[in-house]
Amino acid sequence: MILTDPKREILRRLIEHPTKSVRPFRLCIATILPLLFCPPHAHSESAYKFQLVGELCRSKQVLAGLVSVDPSDGRERLWLTNDNEEKGCEILSIDFEKDTGEMFVAPAGAGAWGFLEIPGKRFVVSTFYDGTFMTFDVAKKTFLNHKRLGDQTYVWSVAMGSDGRVYGGSYPGARLGAFDPDTGEVEDLGCPLEPNMYLRMTASTPGGQILCSLGNNTPGHQVYDPQEKTFQPLPGLDRTDTVSSPTVFEDLFIASVSGKGVMAWKGDELEPVSSKRLPKLPDGATWYPVSGLCTPDRLIMQSGTKIYRLDRGEAAPTFLFEKDLRGGILRGISRDGIVLGNRGQDYFLLRPPDYDLEIRPIPIEARGRSPLFLRSDPEGRIWGGPHFGQTLFYYDPDTDETINTGAICDGGGEVYDVAFHDGKTYAVSYAGGDITVFNPDITWDQWNLTNPKPLANVRDEGCIRPLAGIDVGDDGFLYSGWMAKYGVYGGSLARTDPETGEQEVYENPLGPRALSALDTLDGRVYLGTTLSANGLGNATGPVTVGAWDIVEKKIVASRDFEGPSNVSHLAAFPKGIVVALDGATLLVLDPETLETRATLPLDGDGISSFRFQPDIEKSEVWFARGKKIGKFSVPQGEWTTLATFDKPIQNLTRDSDGRVFVSAGAEILQLRFN
Repeated sequence: MILTDPKREILRRLIEHPTKSVRPFRLCIATILPLLFCPPHAHSESAYKFQLVGELCRSKQVLAGLVSVDPSDGRERLWLTNDNEEKGCEILSIDFEKDTGEMFVAPAGAGAWGFLEIPGKRFVVSTFYDGTFMTFDVAKKTFLNHKRLGDQTYVWSVAMGSDGRVYGGSYPGARLGAFDPDTGEVEDLGCPLEPNMYLRMTASTPGGQILCSLGNNTPGHQVYDPQEKTFQPLPGLDRTDTVSSPTVFEDLFIASVSGKGVMAWKGDELEPVSSKRLPKLPDGATWYPVSGLCTPDRLIMQSGTKIYRLDRGEAAPTFLFEKDLRGGILRGISRDGIVLGNRGQDYFLLRPPDYDLEIRPIPIEARGRSPLFLRSDPEGRIWGGPHFGQTLFYYDPDTDETINTGAICDGGGEVYDVAFHDGKTYAVSYAGGDITVFNPDITWDQWNLTNPKPLANVRDEGCIRPLAGIDVGDDGFLYSGWMAKYGVYGGSLARTDPETGEQEVYENPLGPRALSALDTLDGRVYLGTTLSANGLGNATGPVTVGAWDIVEKKIVASRDFEGPSNVSHLAAFPKGIVVALDGATLLVLDPETLETRATLPLDGDGISSFRFQPDIEKSEVWFARGKKIGKFSVPQGEWTTLATFDKPIQNLTRDSDGRVFVSAGAEILQLRFN
């Protein structure tokens, strides 16, 4: 079972930091562990020992930021919003001159993309996965109110309207919400351009109208007038024109328009302005506004890796610096002209006049997070990574030490899975379609791309999400399964040389469907598909299981299944391919023909673990089913429940010694079955 609060707190005081050894503690409480952890609802099928390892997954995922004065001492801070799906959204306050920080936990949300300073020394924050607006009093360090936008799960960026309300767009209904920061009331203004799932960007015009940028079904924009309560496109544009990087400078509303470059509109009436009115860079290069750094008195312009500044009344922009920040995001500029931002687990400063890059760890300890996956390597280390953040953690059960890495690649998103080959760890990541190689036994140096370092990617092939994970084939190549980019149905199988990064990408091997499950066996790669897609509703038709031949490099057998929406899990054994449809029904398929040998419905809870954990020697798969751990034997054709908990289990893996590790929220638990 999961410990009740008093018992958990006793243990957590003794296991405070997962990167330190806790072996002495475990030895001294060996006699009480069975009493503390004995599951009251455990089935009698198996006997096992059971203990809490700790909250191993600890990393940050910063989504928004700004620079503002803390009225308590008059000093400027870098303020960041941080994502924690398990323990809640956070605001991080960094005194960048003292390199110290504080954390303030929000009353709702997992994280926040929307972050806006408004009059009265307040911030408005908008969150996911509960689509909530809230107000934070900076002086009192207190959240004043919070309210959800209907049943929406995301509220993205936020902008101030002429009526004093703050506006934010949502997912999945692409709705515009209006939030009163004084009363906490929220009004749902509907979807301004249908059909769409995303209203991701909002921005204020000089007159306080609200630009709305929508996608992915019908990409386009609309402008909401709070006084007239109407939606209209920007003058001179069609509503299907896409608009990005909006900002207000002097009396101009400036934005990038797809296919038309940077354009501008003047005043409250948004009168189109000739391109001659726009500032020009000295070399005549194209540019776009860096929205988060701009104010009506200051325009920050970016051209490639070059940054320029134009202040109100100046005739020409001034070059500030040229830096490739490699995924770093500029968040604000201090009164002294220091440019601040964050990258991965760090924040950085660029001080004038030289603007040398100074990178520092964010000086606030991360709280435990729930892992997206768990996997054991040949040395017995347990690997995982959080939802969002592009970081990994690995835990050595023999030394009781845990390492949480920095970001393993430059792109945003998260690691979905890892595979192991020749002492190295290979990670596949959303949202840039990256494959990264990392050697945990040599010095970390991601900034110089030496360890970890990029191996390959599938961006050019139009894929971004490694939903099916990664495995090593019999030929020593890496095989990974992908979902197509936003707005496209489809997926790809990538075959990658682990040493050189050379690869072949096979688009839509089972038709225009994303790959959702993958395993390798005896010269074949077994694949499963899903009807889901990035930014689209489910496709129609069957899902498919297929066998791809490593030598022939093509699908040699396939089976369609009408009704399910997802081949959620797959594990390949010589005596049968175990497949889960929608996590609710187990099938055993013939390895050659893929004909069905057995069908076993999973009564009650479906499979909750991210993927199967196979035991090749015994032809068994282990998996989590809500609050249960289950095991299915291919030779016996039956599944059994091994243990029952009082909290859902999200992930499960087994090491080479037979120890089982599961994640329940942020906690990692170890079981050893007899």
